Amino acid sequence: MSIGKGLLLAVGLAMATAAPAFAADGGLDDGMAWVINPGGKYTSGKLSTKGMTEVMKTAKPLGAGVVVFMHQGKLYMAEDPKGTLYEMRRDMMMSGT
Repeated sequence: MSIGKGLLLAVGLAMATAAPAFAADGGLDDGMAWVINPGGKYTSGKLSTKGMTEVMKTAKPLGAGVVVFMHQGKLYMAEDPKGTLYEMRRDMMMSGT
């Protein structure tokens, strides 16, 4: 497996391991993944058993309070241990802004 492909699968799996955070919003369920390419485009879907086995070889779990985002064409991860950004997003959704 190429490094790029492995990285993309690892990012997809890392996103999938954050399923509990997204499940409340209906975003990700167990076995689901977001796979993000170097250009920032993504796709999502359910990993096969073989696919899950492969990405779990290099996967690292994300803790609670994590924000994954794209900025100027690069993918970043930041900690949000108090859930401040999540709460702000929820408030924006509820207020219609």
